[in-house]
Amino acid sequence: MQEDQFKRKLEMLEREFADCYGLYNGKTGLAISWFLMGSLTDNQYYSDKGQFLLDELGDNILKVKGTSFHEGLAGVGWGIEWLVQNNFISANTDDILSDLDDELYKTVVYEKSPNISLYDGTIGKAMYFYKRWFAKNPDTPRSRIICNEECLILLTDEISEALDKSYNDDHLKLEESRGDYLISICQALIFLCKLRDCKINLEVAAKSICQGIAVLEAEFENYESADIPNPEYIIYLIYAYLNVGLKLKDRAIERRAKKLLLCHQSRDKPYLLKPHHVYVENKLLHSVSKGYDGNYQQMIGHGNFKMLCEITMSSKFQMKSWDEAWIL
Repeated sequence: MQEDQFKRKLEMLEREFADCYGLYNGKTGLAISWFLMGSLTDNQYYSDKGQFLLDELGDNILKVKGTSFHEGLAGVGWGIEWLVQNNFISANTDDILSDLDDELYKTVVYEKSPNISLYDGTIGKAMYFYKRWFAKNPDTPRSRIICNEECLILLTDEISEALDKSYNDDHLKLEESRGDYLISICQALIFLCKLRDCKINLEVAAKSICQGIAVLEAEFENYESADIPNPEYIIYLIYAYLNVGLKLKDRAIERRAKKLLLCHQSRDKPYLLKPHHVYVENKLLHSVSKGYDGNYQQMIGHGNFKMLCEITMSSKFQMKSWDEAWIL
């Protein structure tokens, strides 16, 4: 791992994010990078930098914009809960996130999200409450547990409604980008498979998983029947499809996903390698080939996700679940 190079990049991002406190392009996500560097190198300096950013975040929480996952309270709260659950910091998150719980609870109960995406929609809020559901605090008030579960039920219902509409071609045409919409379907599928383990809203989750699988399989029919260059979003669809197959222990889905991956690898990629393309493809290859030892690839792009990819991929280091905040 090129420690000095990463240190310079993190310091540069810290200057760039002087007034930004969110997860994707702000100090919450940057703090995670510093803590991971500290864990990888066993160097307290990096962990102290992460703690400094968290202290600064606490002093400026009123500057956090909105409730979205990418730059708002949902992502900030997710980042803090992740750091506590992975033992980077010690805190009772029922105490320090109580105001965020209440604020996000109101947005879930009284208004619907503009879309279902992880970035700024339903799934982003759901990921916050999902992470809070696994909090390890002693004596969590029963009312807090009930509120968290209520939010997960309501948000799962929202996802289900959106997937119902996904069968309508006119709805798909209304989306700004077909690729972005299909990626949100992938995010919904992966999230719902995670939620099954919590046994929350199981009937709705199961129905929605079937709907999401049908949407992807229809897309794969078009992809396989035409010898065209890879669309940018296809790697996400294959990743979600394999993830679902593994989670549901569906061998037919697993086999088809592996076949689709071979197809993807054989076709032209008429675009530059962005961090998500490289990272997701590497995760796929690791999933299908246990002996795979992929080489680190250069990536274009910017921000916290690229930095975390570079740190963890170059060191062949897999740190639990940090990536679920970007790709689930």
